[in-house]
Amino acid sequence: MNELKEGDVFKWAYNEKTINGKFSGRDYTSIYWCQSQIGIVKDGRLVDTYWSMGNDRSFSLEDIRNDLDVIYQANMSELVEAKPEERAYYPDTCCFDFNHPNSTRGNFYLVKGARKSVSKMKRVMQRQKHDLESSIRSTLMDIEQLENDILNINEESWILNVADVSLEDHSYSDEIIKLEKEQGK
Repeated sequence: MNELKEGDVFKWAYNEKTINGKFSGRDYTSIYWCQSQIGIVKDGRLVDTYWSMGNDRSFSLEDIRNDLDVIYQANMSELVEAKPEERAYYPDTCCFDFNHPNSTRGNFYLVKGARKSVSKMKRVMQRQKHDLESSIRSTLMDIEQLENDILNINEESWILNVADVSLEDHSYSDEIIKLEKEQGK
């Protein structure tokens, strides 16, 4: 790396030499305490984004060369803020999620002028369809098991307590079940 360009975004980590040197004997948790490992170049320094104000952790070009492994992400001038849900429409190469534990919203970006990907949209919809079909299969298996349990119930039987099912002696659900039976549903 020869220069730092204002607005460049990098994911960073301490290199092996630094971990074995400066941080020898410390665990990774303490090495990266209060650091997002996402840095944006400001005023010639790579500034970690964990804190929203101040330069708690920043690195000069020399620090980067000597102490860090960095992976270039994008330049902020080439990105536009977007909603994370928009990832469903665009190739991952056009999507940048800079969220981290101290800033969990508002850090998702798209490359300016990115075009939607029909193939990506289809894949997302196919996943949704698969999940719904899987849920239906699971529900049908549960119904079959309950029908069998109802036929074989006795005082020693065990009942699965399902959320949102009344456990009272009488429930409005009983009336609905009765009506549906009468109507042949």
